[in-house]
Amino acid sequence: MCKVTYMVTIHEIYFITVVKVMHASLCKCILNNVYVLQAKGCDMVVLWLDCDKEGENICFEVLDAVRPVMNRPAAGHQVL
Repeated sequence: MCKVTYMVTIHEIYFITVVKVMHASLCKCILNNVYVLQAKGCDMVVLWLDCDKEGENICFEVLDAVRPVMNRPAAGHQVL
């Protein structure tokens, strides 16, 4: 097992700049595939996200990705 030790200050731990290394469209594509695999054949999806605009947006993106592979609601039942 390889142990790597970095010497950083407390300031660096909390205020260092975060850099994305994966292209956003590729990341979204990979995540959508994971969601689709998990939701295939499910009757419902429960999402617990932050109560803000970003959380709401993520919710609708996930639902748009998984609805086509989920079980259809029974007659008389409504999808929210």
